[in-house]
Amino acid sequence: MGYDAGRQRLWRLEAFTSKSQPDWEAFLGALGGTPPRVVCDNDHGLTNAVRARFPDAELYLCEWHLRHALERLMGKIRAEDVYRDAIDDLLPQVEAAFTGPGFWAPFLNRAHAAGIPRVSEWLNTTGKIVEEQFDRRGPRWKRPADIPLTTSPLDAFINPIRASIQPRAYGLKNRERTNRLLMLMQLHANGHDDVHAYTHLIRTWLEANQGRPQVDRRANTDPSDELCRGRGRDSQWRHVETERLLVHVVQGLTLGALNEHTD
Repeated sequence: MGYDAGRQRLWRLEAFTSKSQPDWEAFLGALGGTPPRVVCDNDHGLTNAVRARFPDAELYLCEWHLRHALERLMGKIRAEDVYRDAIDDLLPQVEAAFTGPGFWAPFLNRAHAAGIPRVSEWLNTTGKIVEEQFDRRGPRWKRPADIPLTTSPLDAFINPIRASIQPRAYGLKNRERTNRLLMLMQLHANGHDDVHAYTHLIRTWLEANQGRPQVDRRANTDPSDELCRGRGRDSQWRHVETERLLVHVVQGLTLGALNEHTD
């Protein structure tokens, strides 16, 4: 997702069977232009692909994902009785800590003072990324409104698509046809679809071809080199989990800072 003339736009939807760096590079390589800024979650395949494809772009990890990673870690540690009281004291402070360095520094001191090794380890590693990003983003009153800090704007586009796909994911056995479906969903998400235009195009096509398509729908198959070895046509999609099928949609990418994205 990115911005076009100041308006949010879903740039691309595509189905893949993994979230590996090569698949992410293929996905990003199909996008037109070069974004000056990329906001994404801390998935290594994705971040490595962004660095490889857009070496000059600013890479900014989604603050929402970073915050929830810390909250999930604390939630797991809370199950241990020895740290429960300390976690109960720290956990309500996490959201405020991510608002800026003025809240982060005292939270950091309290968290280390609590003596919870796994929390301190997270703060000494991933927490350094949080601090470095605070320096880069600057104070709220100096930051342009169109510079996102999270991938949350993507949710408005993705949630309806996910809700439509998930109940049918098992039946999406063919990548080529799935990607055509995703193209239609992308048009709808961007407000570029029009039922009257679709009706006109379909009617014109059918009239020109005596009411029949020129090719059988089964002709839209995946290239042979994309099939799983020894498992037959389309079989690679039969057991693809929903989250994997839509990984390049749901993992989410906010491209650009973002008015400067060029087609």
